Amino acid sequence: MANVQQVKRIIEDLKNPRAYFRSKAIENLMAITDASLIPEMSRLFSKEPDFVKIQFCRFLGRIRGELAVPPLVILLLDKSEKIAQEAANALDRIDNDRKTEAMMLILKRGNHFSKIYAIKALGQGRKIKAVPVLIKLLPSGGPDIKEAAVEALRLIGDPSAIGPLLKLLDEKNERVIYNLLFALGEMGEQKAAPDIMKFLSHHDQYIRKAAVWALGKLGYRKAIPKLIQILRYDESEIVREEAAKRLGQIGRAEVVKPLLYSKVFDKAHNVMVYSDWALSDMSAENKVGTLLKLTDEKDETLRGQAFLEIAKISNIKFLKFLRIALSEDKSEYTRTCIAEGLGFMNIPEVKNILKNLLKDTTPVRRKAADSLLRVATSEDSELAANMVQGALCDDSYIREIGIKIIEKIYRDSFVPEDIMELLKGLVAGQDEAIKKAAEEAISKLNVK
Repeated sequence: MANVQQVKRIIEDLKNPRAYFRSKAIENLMAITDASLIPEMSRLFSKEPDFVKIQFCRFLGRIRGELAVPPLVILLLDKSEKIAQEAANALDRIDNDRKTEAMMLILKRGNHFSKIYAIKALGQGRKIKAVPVLIKLLPSGGPDIKEAAVEALRLIGDPSAIGPLLKLLDEKNERVIYNLLFALGEMGEQKAAPDIMKFLSHHDQYIRKAAVWALGKLGYRKAIPKLIQILRYDESEIVREEAAKRLGQIGRAEVVKPLLYSKVFDKAHNVMVYSDWALSDMSAENKVGTLLKLTDEKDETLRGQAFLEIAKISNIKFLKFLRIALSEDKSEYTRTCIAEGLGFMNIPEVKNILKNLLKDTTPVRRKAADSLLRVATSEDSELAANMVQGALCDDSYIREIGIKIIEKIYRDSFVPEDIMELLKGLVAGQDEAIKKAAEEAISKLNVK
């Protein structure tokens, strides 16, 4: 067991110019397990150069117990940034009541760095007893202190902080406001929503985004008209993205058409994608009525997308409705959307409909082929062979999809001889795209 004399020798070796002795000294220091030595070690190390104190910080972080807290707090207040940071790193490894009390004391007496650290530590530790102390920092601290305190209160999540946080919304610093909006949204009290609404027209796009997020998180339905307006007209792509996500999260019937419109017409790719995802996340109950009405739209794009979303619900009761639309709707775009949507319907009858669509116009038949690939099972080897040979449609794209269906069917089993001969025949053919696709398929498949 180590004693004070051995600690003194370790300190001397830590200052040795030879790397070997320094390395052994660090090893010996880290081997000490007797926490009762810490008070005397603290006295000895306090007189040493910074690089020696740094090793002491690391040692204390390894020991972790309550006796390690007082010297680490002293080192956290050190004028050297390196030592203060090492002390912070060591304290990160400790979680006990003594550390909590020390952090709360630092909030009253520490320097700027130590106060910021203490606030973050209390927040990350979800120390509810620190809430009153953190609340006191909100009106009087500088921007960095306020920002950290808001974040800590958000992490702790105690409802008693909501009122004080609302009062801080008059703050001029935009970083603080940004954190406030996220805190108020996450702490889940709708009484905060009217105050948050005011920030939907803020000049800063990130604050508008945070306000949209918060209202969606709160599920505040009164915000829906404003969020729809933002989705349609806000100049910032990131704000429109957020509006799409949160409208889907709130998930009411009135958001279906705006989301569908953005999915189709927004010039920003991400907004289109998030609008699509938002529609997919909504329950069928909340969206199907509006979607059925939208299938009467004169605009073929909105009409087609409505059919696509209905098909994606994957309910057999809509299959007859979709089949009738395929035969009666003269819009190629609409039929293409339905062909795509059928690929989401895990229903046996779908395959015959898609097979018939291979005789339609090029966009429709190619989308139908994609959907056939999506729904293909081991029972579809004959269909795939006919597609590959061009028996259903003389379109190289359809033939390539047939090859991919073969890959899918026989990915985990041996390929029958007739199917392999079919692929080999394609390799010997003239069509370069088909030849390449067949070669890739052969390389991936197992042969008997």
